[in-house]
Amino acid sequence: MAVLKLLILEDETEPLDRLVGVGTSVGFAVTVCSALEEASKLIEQNSFDVIMSDLHTGGRGELQVLKLAKTRNTNTMVIIITDSASVERAVEAVGMGAYRYITKPYRFDELKTLLQQVREQCLMRAELTELRGMVEGNRKSTIIGKSPIIQDVKEYIQKVAPLECTILLEGETGVGKEFFARLIHENSKRADKGFFAINCGSFAEELLSNELFGHEKDAYTGADSRHLGFFETAANGTLLLDEISEMPLTSQVKLLRVLQEGTLMRVGGTAEVKVDVRVIAASNRNLEEQVEAGTFRKDLLYRLNIIRVAIPPLRDRVDDISLFCNFFIGKFSAKYNKAIEAVSDEAMNVLCNYDYPGNVRELINTIERAVILADTNCIELKQLPKHILHSSRQLEQSRDTICTLAEMERRHILRALEAADGNKTQAAKILGIDRITLWRKLK
Repeated sequence: MAVLKLLILEDETEPLDRLVGVGTSVGFAVTVCSALEEASKLIEQNSFDVIMSDLHTGGRGELQVLKLAKTRNTNTMVIIITDSASVERAVEAVGMGAYRYITKPYRFDELKTLLQQVREQCLMRAELTELRGMVEGNRKSTIIGKSPIIQDVKEYIQKVAPLECTILLEGETGVGKEFFARLIHENSKRADKGFFAINCGSFAEELLSNELFGHEKDAYTGADSRHLGFFETAANGTLLLDEISEMPLTSQVKLLRVLQEGTLMRVGGTAEVKVDVRVIAASNRNLEEQVEAGTFRKDLLYRLNIIRVAIPPLRDRVDDISLFCNFFIGKFSAKYNKAIEAVSDEAMNVLCNYDYPGNVRELINTIERAVILADTNCIELKQLPKHILHSSRQLEQSRDTICTLAEMERRHILRALEAADGNKTQAAKILGIDRITLWRKLK
């Protein structure tokens, strides 16, 4: 995770120590100074992500610092610190590009919350910049996400990608298994070779064997020439076998031999052919259950399951939904010549509370549709599909029917009082408690 830099400009020692403590606890690398001249030099020589400046460090010099910071890096987020007598100047500073101003005396808990929010925005901006570079073809594929569960997956992939072992990717439909397979390939020793993918559920049994292992001339009627299958076409590269659970048992036997011996025999052939391919298998089904059902070979599962990577569903990484939205809004706005900049708070709340049975693929389609339909620079509720809005309303209704124990007790006491026409003694008898207990609860 990137280390973000915070510059604090403050000429009073006591609050400065507290400010440094808050900034450090949030995760910033903190630099401090007590004079405008020193701050100017630091800003000239460094690129700070965040600057906190006390307006009372001398005249209007703090506005010069703000201007210099924005000239040096337009993305620098400047927080102005002021007392009540300087609100007009703070408003002026915000008009010049300051992110926020806070008033003295310091409320360090609120300041910590503010810095946490600023840090999240800085990290998101950095990741979006990296992702835009990926779309423009300047960089390798990058996993979109900041949630702990996807960070664990990212670290694991970085560890196993350079190895030559077979990898099994597991995850629900739409989580992006092919994307993760490409990411593994791009970070492997075979990155300069080809990446090929075949969906094992898209072919009949005979055709799948032909596509994977190839055939010799005259192997069957219409075979006018030799055909090289994917294993030979992907020589020295990576081959993704998607929906491996749909592969027929006869093809599974042939695949097992390729994985064990590194050789195959083309359909209609009589000689073994050596192949050098890294295999990545992907499945949206539980292969152990397939083995128990007799539709998948146990020995093949052992060969595939050397390294297993579980791709989490989108509902388990809610923190990443806003990042996906921002990224794909930019992508589809460019595609459809729109100027969409954001998602309204109400629409984002609905998007974050939806379960996404189609996972990332469904969210991408939702954002593309919303960008097409949007008639302003912001995606609103009316651009979201009806089934997502309906799901959100159902969730709100279910939440309304469930309350805390304290609220339930409060409602029950009020109903008892209503039934007793306000008579506390009678209400206490209805509730099965004494009058003093009822009095305390009412208080």
